[in-house]
Amino acid sequence: MIDLIDTALFVARIRGDPRAIQFFKRYRGRRFYASVITKLELMLGMRPEEFWKTQRLLRRVKWIPVTEEIADQTAAYMAQYSKTHGLTLADALIAATAKVTGARLVTLDRDFFPMTDLRVHAPY
Repeated sequence: MIDLIDTALFVARIRGDPRAIQFFKRYRGRRFYASVITKLELMLGMRPEEFWKTQRLLRRVKWIPVTEEIADQTAAYMAQYSKTHGLTLADALIAATAKVTGARLVTLDRDFFPMTDLRVHAPY
């Protein structure tokens, strides 16, 4: 099983949260996985002083692109959860990436992912 790491965990690591630093130490010496949507969110949301730290961390990630199957699953999640739970397109894409690849979604924002067919893990 692979872990698909959500945006909030990367942000916590970049901003020096000791718990996130400890979490990422488990992956030392090996790559970890994330959706290209997470990359986009990180690139758009980083502070100027976080540029180099972000770039170093992003080089270690195996980015999973959006495929037609992921797009289809995203549409299904949006139809089911956008109005009732406020699911955003970005979170639906990330969740669909985890679902289609069979990954466990690792996030600090458990409440953002109400899907019952998805394995979601909050590391702390």
